[in-house]
Amino acid sequence: MGFKTCRWNKEEETQLLEYVNDEVSWEDISREMNRSIPACKKRLKMLDKRLVQEIAEVAKVVTFEINQDVIDQALGSIKWSEELDLDLLINFYELSIDEAKERYNATFAEIAGRLEKLYEGETEYSGNLLLKASKEIKRRKGLLSTSTPTSKKEAKILKKIHKLQQKLKEVRGE
Repeated sequence: MGFKTCRWNKEEETQLLEYVNDEVSWEDISREMNRSIPACKKRLKMLDKRLVQEIAEVAKVVTFEINQDVIDQALGSIKWSEELDLDLLINFYELSIDEAKERYNATFAEIAGRLEKLYEGETEYSGNLLLKASKEIKRRKGLLSTSTPTSKKEAKILKKIHKLQQKLKEVRGE
């Protein structure tokens, strides 16, 4: 019985892979392909190596693209400044998601990530910003006076006024 000794073409390689996937016996593959059993096995081994190399190359490209995405996410698409950070701490909870995305020109995930990083307060920078933000929020809510008394006398008078306002509320039942 004479077997082919010429080069394998793409159709023969595809047919060989199909036979192997269909779990056809090596004798039947050899007969159908008109190649010897060792030649078929050797070609399959070579095809496996080539496919593994192609998959590895694709994996490298995909891994690079994924790593680039991770790097871009870590860096963020927005440059955060002290003013933006302070504005974020003060106004975030009053904004809708769409308003926040528009205001800070970033994805909501980036905004929330930045806010979380600031609230952790692990650095002196974020600690100072948290103090500034809390003072501003209290001032807006009227819990802090907008101006500080210039003298002890003024402070004493303001304290008396506050005390009288409290008594007035108690009398009215508020």
